[in-house]
Amino acid sequence: MIRDGQRPVPGACLSHSRTFVACLAGLGNAGVDLEWLVTRDCVSLARFAYSDEEARWVAAQDSRAQGQAFHELWVLKEAAAKCLGLDLLAALAGCRFHINGGRIDGRLPGAQEFQALLYAPRPELRLAWLTLSSDAVSAPACIEWVAGEDSRREVQWPIVAGRLRA
Repeated sequence: MIRDGQRPVPGACLSHSRTFVACLAGLGNAGVDLEWLVTRDCVSLARFAYSDEEARWVAAQDSRAQGQAFHELWVLKEAAAKCLGLDLLAALAGCRFHINGGRIDGRLPGAQEFQALLYAPRPELRLAWLTLSSDAVSAPACIEWVAGEDSRREVQWPIVAGRLRA
């Protein structure tokens, strides 16, 4: 049995949403999360689950963008939770993010340095990768496999926002 915050393989992390699966391996202390954008009352959920500043940012978006904004913060917080070994409630309360002009700013518990990328592999899908590091790191390779096919291909998913050290 794997308990919250534990990983079956050191340096590996998994996430899934609908028929999509994200696997992160070989990048040391990192987390990944993937979420399908679901229609829901994202403003109310943000007021319940996020900081006041984050909830105000979600509410300030136009109605279509509110769902994207909510899910973008969510995948960042879940990726941080996996990276830090936190349960989800601790990550919701302790990990703060701000996305502006393609840049991710924020803070993690203990003022730990982080690097992150937020992708839109499909218009209705968001994926976040987050690692703890103050040194420059390369973005992970994005590889897709299609069910029923015996091939894989490296892809360039659109990046919604990022925070990488140069």
